[in-house]
Amino acid sequence: MRLSPVLFSFLGFLVFSLMGTALAQDPESMMSEAKALERKFREDSALGIYKQAFSLQPSNLQAAIKCAELSGNMGRRASGTIRISAWMNQAQGFAEAALRIDSNSADALVAMAQAARNFAETEEKKDKATDYLRKWYSWSVKALQKDSAHARASYLLGRWHLEVLTQGGFRKATGKLLYGGLPEANIDTAVTLMEFCKEKEPYFCANFLDLAKAYNFKLNYEKAIQVLERLVKLPTRRQDDVDIKAEGKELLQKLQ
Repeated sequence: MRLSPVLFSFLGFLVFSLMGTALAQDPESMMSEAKALERKFREDSALGIYKQAFSLQPSNLQAAIKCAELSGNMGRRASGTIRISAWMNQAQGFAEAALRIDSNSADALVAMAQAARNFAETEEKKDKATDYLRKWYSWSVKALQKDSAHARASYLLGRWHLEVLTQGGFRKATGKLLYGGLPEANIDTAVTLMEFCKEKEPYFCANFLDLAKAYNFKLNYEKAIQVLERLVKLPTRRQDDVDIKAEGKELLQKLQ
């Protein structure tokens, strides 16, 4: 039977529409779309698509990790205790999902470490914040045990040492009282770990800023300035890089 031009056109449109729907629901295509949105600094839109990809494919490790990462980013930029807590809980939930998918994944362990860091740096109750500091340390170490060359794990553990050394004395005392004390922090270890991350990920702005702070803590102002001078010249690749580079520029002006 010969199809009429109108019916033929309709069937062609229907097939095209179905193909478009299938493509829109293809997790791989959605992951690519979300990554493109990240590069445009549209993390909120990217997060929504990563969530859809994870919903369609609950075994998608990378989708779970990205959901955890971006949820944490949104939480750090949020205002208000309730909103921040909601974002941080969401980040932890996705990190736990990633770990359930692959408990041997260094990336999943890093997501757990980052989730603990989120709480450690935003929790108002000192005893809970100290407990999260311990978890932050533990997950970072586990990630490095799985992959000793993991740049983000090295950064997180280095950042942990810096955090413990620069945090308020009350939180340290609370940790010793309630949890038997935190692992010993060392500024040279922090520098070594973050220097390693700098070589592995030469465009990771957050690591540069914290490395400069570590050198500043050591009173090695020359090295701090060198790191900050590199930071301010780095390309802006992430939404947070704008604020990180601005903070780095301000610190550089104070040290020069």
